[in-house]
Parts: sequence; structure tokens; C-alpha cells
Amino acid sequence: MRKAGRMKKAAVFAVLGAVIGAAICWKFVFSEKDIGLKQQIKVEDGNVYIEDIKIKADQGGIDFQTLEKINPDTAAWLWIPGTAVDYPVVYAEDNEKYMDTSFDGEGQASGTIFLDYESQRDFSGKHNIIYGHNMKNGSMFHDIVRFKEQDYFKDHQYGVLYTPERTIYLKMISAYYGEALPVYRKTEFATEEDFDLFLDAVIYPCEFGERPKERPESLYTFITCSYEFDDARTYLHGVEIPEQEAREALGIQTEK
Repeated sequence: MRKAGRMKKAAVFAVLGAVIGAAICWKFVFSEKDIGLKQQIKVEDGNVYIEDIKIKADQGGIDFQTLEKINPDTAAWLWIPGTAVDYPVVYAEDNEKYMDTSFDGEGQASGTIFLDYESQRDFSGKHNIIYGHNMKNGSMFHDIVRFKEQDYFKDHQYGVLYTPERTIYLKMISAYYGEALPVYRKTEFATEEDFDLFLDAVIYPCEFGERPKERPESLYTFITCSYEFDDARTYLHGVEIPEQEAREALGIQTEK
């Protein structure tokens, strides 16, 4: 069944035309000390501290000024409640730098969560692609692979992407494993119809995928290594939703 599903998925992607770039894979075995940031991270009552400086307050509020002092490449902070995904996101001129560089610029196998360099740094593009390592100790993007389980997907379907300019509320719409096809890095679309076709294609492989009722302005894709077969990836896709919907789903009190 899975093999047939992958064949169908490949057929759907074939109609999308020319694609760009190359996908990324990491195949390391990590120790529990590899947490992606060499400075001490502490989580206490939902707050995130770096060297005892509060960076992220419970249920939101990011100190981007402090983050940018540590690393000027800071682009956002990604939080998926109920998972270990609660990290800064960086942006560089290529997709190599942060594969093995910690947030504070030191060499480290676990790297840092990063935005594809062909996406827009301010998340204004049609397709925003974020990568992270699948860490053996459960950190970084390890929990992304769990979204392939329908119950886990339903229980953790909402996320928040904080940027210096705005807060983006997300709802996940599909998750699955597949080949490392360059088409997943497509960031430009000639027409809205082309974007709709791409959206259909990334929902199709997920048996419990959800097509948004209205056309989303953009797509958010989270990618990590997966090991169902050689060079496999796990893909998690989400779209932006209204703040009120997300706050109600997450149980966050609406700000007055």
C-alpha cells in the first residue's frame, strides 16, 4: 500500500513541471548533549531561558532583540505546543551553514532549525520551507516524524511562528514520508492555479490530510530525515489561519 502510494504521489508531482534545488538529508547519531545551542537552555513553567535570560514567555512573547544579539541570522521562533519543537529559526545565504552550526555560531552536529534560503526571510513568500535534524534524543525536529501518526497529528495540529514583524498561527494539513524530491523546494508559482495544484499534491499522500476550505495565502513545510527507506524524508505541511481560531484551539486567552 505504501509503495503504491508513493508511486501515485510521484505521478501527481510529475505534472508540476520544472523544479529547482536539491533536498537535504542528515544521517548522524547524536548524543543527548547535542541540543542545537551550546549556551544553556532551560525551560521552566513554559518559559524558555538562554543563560538565564528569558527569551520566550509562556504562550508567546519573544525577545528578538536578545536573540539577534546572539545571532543576527535570527528570522523567527517556531513553537508547536505539546512537542519538543520550540526553537529559534535562522536564515542564511545557503542551506549548508546551519546543518552543523549551532545557534551561537559554534560547530555542532545537531545544527540549528533554518529557513530555506530560497524562501523569503520575512515569510512573505508562497512557500516557506523549514529544516531541522531528526535528533535521536528527541530534540530539534525529531517530533516532526510523529505527525505521520493520525492521532498524534490531530492532537498537535496547531503551531505558532513568531517573527519580529508579526505572529503567524498555523494549522497542519498533511504529514507523510517520501522521497527527497526537489519539487518540495518549489517556492515560486506562475499562477494561483499552479499553487492550488501544488497544494493538492502535498495533501494527496496523507490519508488524513485536510484541504483548507479557502485558498491559503502561503504554505509552510517542515522537513526532516526519515528512515522508512534510503534517503527518505518526513514532510509536515501547514497553512496560516486566523488568530482567533488558533487561540481557541490552543487554549490561549485572546489578548484584549
